[in-house]
Amino acid sequence: DERLIPASMTKIMAMLLIFEQLESGRLTYDEKVRVSERAAGTFASKAGLKAGESLSVDDLLKCVFLPSGSDAVLALAEHVYGSEEAFVEAMNAKARELGLTNTQFQNSVGLEQYGHYASPRDMAVIAAELVTTYPEVYAYSSLVTATVRHEDGTELYLKNTNDMLKYDGVDGLKTGSSPRGGYNLAMTYNKGGKHLLFVVMGEETPYFRKEDCKKLLEAFT
Repeated sequence: DERLIPASMTKIMAMLLIFEQLESGRLTYDEKVRVSERAAGTFASKAGLKAGESLSVDDLLKCVFLPSGSDAVLALAEHVYGSEEAFVEAMNAKARELGLTNTQFQNSVGLEQYGHYASPRDMAVIAAELVTTYPEVYAYSSLVTATVRHEDGTELYLKNTNDMLKYDGVDGLKTGSSPRGGYNLAMTYNKGGKHLLFVVMGEETPYFRKEDCKKLLEAFT
């Protein structure tokens, strides 16, 4: 229940709101979304989108889940909610709706910012809500690599930051890292009738994150 820095695991909540929009029909997978200058120029981790181009929601979701593209999250946020600020308000409202008491967002992508925090338990609740309500998310989170095409015809190669996907049964979900917050991962496992969710936060290096995730898999699977 400790309030920690979620970094890009923040995007799990962002994606919960986007998949709600998809389910409601207010957003479709083939809908084109324009990438603004602000989205393309974010200082957070990027997929490499170009300002002014338009990509499908399907392609943007790949950009979010594989290389943790903050540019893709911002493009979706602005498209659906009009601004990142309105999107963050909706994220915090959803946190209250889920009964979370140790989570507060100041941005939609996980930049370190005063008052931006989440506990491991709260992140587990958000992640469980996403994957149980919208299992179609696995079509994206389980991809190790993917290629999307820029509007100008050039290709953008995407590689998943989740290095646990190579372990049998692991099918998601989202990494996060920042200078003060360390290395985080919400990891999903589905095999042999077991459907498990693990959250690891505050690891000093990617190596220690991976080793602790492996210990969790060995202990519970």
